[in-house]
Amino acid sequence: MGLGAAPAAVGIRVAAGRYHGAMSLNIKNPAVLELTRDLARLLGTSQVGALEVALREKLAREQAGDDVRREQIRRDLVEIRERLRGGPTRQQIDDDLYDEWGLPR
Repeated sequence: MGLGAAPAAVGIRVAAGRYHGAMSLNIKNPAVLELTRDLARLLGTSQVGALEVALREKLAREQAGDDVRREQIRRDLVEIRERLRGGPTRQQIDDDLYDEWGLPR
């Protein structure tokens, strides 16, 4: 079936420890449907199985990316703190910017 074919519904089950019922996912995007079918064929699984594999892998990559971003932010903050060490204090900066009445100099 080519990309111009009519969309089809793909049934999935919602699970929280065990199956509680079936829900339907209607894929209306022909390109997504074709990708799902291609992946299912390559994996030798159902379309639902292919979607589950793809979604789990993408979710794991995104979650790992969050950890990488968080670690980079932590390293950046440590570097900024080291650069500022020995510099003027907040009080010194305020004293330079404002007079004794709190007005800008």
